[in-house]
Amino acid sequence: MVDYLLTVSKNGYTPEAAGAALYCFGLVPDLTVFHEAEIEKRLSRNWNAVAVLDDPASPLLGRIQKLALEPDSIQRRLFVFLRGRKPSCRLWGRDIAHSPEWSDLSFDQWKFAGDVEDTAGVRLVLDALDLPLQTPDQ
Repeated sequence: MVDYLLTVSKNGYTPEAAGAALYCFGLVPDLTVFHEAEIEKRLSRNWNAVAVLDDPASPLLGRIQKLALEPDSIQRRLFVFLRGRKPSCRLWGRDIAHSPEWSDLSFDQWKFAGDVEDTAGVRLVLDALDLPLQTPDQ
């Protein structure tokens, strides 16, 4: 917690600095997370992605594919970045946050397959059950 607060302080106490410093908690830096309406959902998705990427039991390419990112988006670049690194977001996340060379890999740049930007509506589908009517007890 202290590392996070010091990092945010050193970088100007901005929402972007707070998002970039998420690597201190083991999350992928996310420069726009604190501008989102559903912060908890975004942080949860980040946490789940890190759990996939930091799993040393699976090959790196398989872990990246398991993220379900839009095809041909950042997969290749993410592979180049993570190849040869220890599976620990606390370590490699710092490079994303502080190195201009890798800043394009911040979580706000990740596009997931099937994501829909407009979440204002809800679709409800009702199917007939064809159950018999219940008769009153006598």
